[in-house]
Amino acid sequence: MHRIAGLACVTLLLCGCSRQESAGQCAPLSSVVPKSINPELAAGFTARFAGPDRANSIAEAITQIHAADPSLNADQITNILIVADCPNAAASGAQDEAGTRTRLGRFRAQVVTLLGDQSIQ
Repeated sequence: MHRIAGLACVTLLLCGCSRQESAGQCAPLSSVVPKSINPELAAGFTARFAGPDRANSIAEAITQIHAADPSLNADQITNILIVADCPNAAASGAQDEAGTRTRLGRFRAQVVTLLGDQSIQ
């Protein structure tokens, strides 16, 4: 049941962010980042995810989030990372909502794959 709720939240984040017209309209990180995570750390994810080595940046972010708060589950971590990447998706130059949604879907799939490679308990 918890997994379904987490997936529903990710779906809402994907849909909500993909409808935004600019990076300024993405959900604020503070809406998904718990107090146990340094806000400056979370804010830095956006720039890191825009770089050329997203897979390593995502893996490092997962490790840093887990180190800061080992109680967070995969769904919570995924939500944080998707919201952090939303400004990048909004600025990606996608001409329509479907393009932005596709980009966020690929990002989410990459996060889920990398989370599977991590030993988060």
